[in-house]
Amino acid sequence: MGEVMSNIHEHRFSTFEKRLNGQNGPRECSPVPEADYHRLKAYQEQCDESQDRAEIMLSYIIRHKLMTLKPVKNLYAAHIVTSGRQFQYVIDQGPVQDGLLVHRARWGQGTGVIPAYSILGVTLIGMLVGQRAPLLCENGSIRSVTVSRVIQAI
Repeated sequence: MGEVMSNIHEHRFSTFEKRLNGQNGPRECSPVPEADYHRLKAYQEQCDESQDRAEIMLSYIIRHKLMTLKPVKNLYAAHIVTSGRQFQYVIDQGPVQDGLLVHRARWGQGTGVIPAYSILGVTLIGMLVGQRAPLLCENGSIRSVTVSRVIQAI
């Protein structure tokens, strides 16, 4: 039985690596600024070194997100959530909330600041207006997050 589990484990991660490297056929990917993509990869490395339960969960979310993004130089798209952009989102059927995705969140920043190095931040980065995605909560429950608007910079 242990040998079978070992083979499943090895297969699952080798399949992941093939998808990450584009070896498993075409995959629909969302464009994201190259800087955001590289920051996510750095977060992934940081999580991989951790034994903290929350960071292990975040690691899986980042890993999946990286498989669904395509880094693009000098990308500016009015309808994509990226770092430094203000946007509005809804969790489940709740109220519309304002957000600002940042890589360097500081204590005491205003409400609505969402660290990119968080489950919500990683889930939102690269999402399009109108797109809905599952939002894994730290308690293991799954909610839904929808981007309702990306606010244009003035």
